[in-house]
Amino acid sequence: MPKNLLNSKNFQKSGKGMSKKIISASLALAIGFGALGYTEKAFAGTASSPDVYVNGKQISFTADSAPELLNGTTMVPISQIIPSMGATVVYNGTTKESTITDNDGTVIKVTIGSKTAYKNGVPFTLSQAPYIKGGRTMVPTRTFSQGFNKTEVNWDGSPNYVVGIVHDTVKFPIIMYHSISSTAPTGTGSGAEMPTSQFAEQIAALKNAGYDGVSFDEYLTYKTTGNLPAGVDKPIIITFDDGYENNYTEAFPILQQYGMKATMFVVSSQMGQTPGYIKHFDWNQAQIMKNSGLIDIQSHTHDLHKKHDGVTGPASQSLLSAPYYNETQKQYEARIKADLQASYDAIKNNVGIGNTQTLAYPYGQTNATVEKVALEVGFDLAPTVKFGVAFQDSPRHQLDRITANEGQSGSSLLAEIDQYSY
Repeated sequence: MPKNLLNSKNFQKSGKGMSKKIISASLALAIGFGALGYTEKAFAGTASSPDVYVNGKQISFTADSAPELLNGTTMVPISQIIPSMGATVVYNGTTKESTITDNDGTVIKVTIGSKTAYKNGVPFTLSQAPYIKGGRTMVPTRTFSQGFNKTEVNWDGSPNYVVGIVHDTVKFPIIMYHSISSTAPTGTGSGAEMPTSQFAEQIAALKNAGYDGVSFDEYLTYKTTGNLPAGVDKPIIITFDDGYENNYTEAFPILQQYGMKATMFVVSSQMGQTPGYIKHFDWNQAQIMKNSGLIDIQSHTHDLHKKHDGVTGPASQSLLSAPYYNETQKQYEARIKADLQASYDAIKNNVGIGNTQTLAYPYGQTNATVEKVALEVGFDLAPTVKFGVAFQDSPRHQLDRITANEGQSGSSLLAEIDQYSY
């Protein structure tokens, strides 16, 4: 990871939602996001007709009732949103009134042409009056956060144009860090290296905002049972990729100070070594962190955190995410399975494993074969490097993460977490 690749901004922020865009392919390589490995969700929304997500799932609309912008307000067809929220809606053609009943018993009434709506009989004001389009009642998206309990509506502007609705569920932000060092360069905007003081500010901000660090095991428990750990209302998963020694010397004491759990993804063949210019922590240091009860040690492969050379395999892909040119599918599966098994066994034999095993893909690159083999080896979960947050029903081996960047204040990181409702 040459330092000269870390001296320009790797992300630009635009619009209220601070949407991220890659601007340097070489920098993407430097911070571990491969040209094909770092991918955003595919958005087709526009300023006049944004995409809409409910609890992380995109809603499909009929052509004659697509979302549209009216005087700065996003209007959506209520009948196509409500089912995804576990609620029901009944339309009275005589009174032109829609009655929405949520699963907690809340009743909302909206009427065509009127800005006055009712929640359990109590009036509230809509930003725009409902109207009919394509035979469906169109309402402002804020109707849901105004009328429903435990509901938020967020807008992510250019270039994604997404409205995210979160209803009666819990968001699990997964934050990604790499190297934490008092000598890290500043002014880079990089996700690869962060000064210790900035890391401390971010962790303090998360804790002060009410976030509690949880493990992937606790996330999987919530995923399967709906139960959060006792005393946790706002869970967050802090992750570190690669296993740098400064995660032990610099980051770990700060995590201890705030009682924040975290997961460290290690390249098990590089423990205690210096494959680049930053040394990796060793198994003894890993054991000390694990014994604290705060740190979980998980896999970043055994020895596949490398790109193909372009001659024997595609240079844009990792040794995990693509076969060699002369490799059969069977040989490819056997090779990556042997590596993942070696990583699994190394962690098990050196520090022990718990109930849930998690794999972080090198460069965020994966495919159906990788996910199948990972599950066969025993990896229950896997985060990507796609921006977003995890929900209860997120795909187990495609969990979105948010990269924390150098120069990003604690308040900015909190705003970014709030932004993602999809």
